Amino acid sequence: MSGKKNALKKLTERREQSQIDGKIDDSRLYAGAPMHFYCKYCGVATEVLPELYTGIPKTVCDACQTLVKKGWHDNKMPSFPYH
Repeated sequence: MSGKKNALKKLTERREQSQIDGKIDDSRLYAGAPMHFYCKYCGVATEVLPELYTGIPKTVCDACQTLVKKGWHDNKMPSFPYH
């Protein structure tokens, strides 16, 4: 299997798993709870930061960033369920 084909297959698998896992709705957590951030392309968790974080959270996972850099990404942004 070619590198591109394998990478796109893994992207599909990450998207499918993200649909199953869903996202944590931070607005439903207690005050002071950590904030959860997810990849805008596949939905996997990218970072969990303290509520009072000051930096810019990571919005693209390493695997999708590699696809974007190589020009292989489809740039679709699916929606994922919240838990």
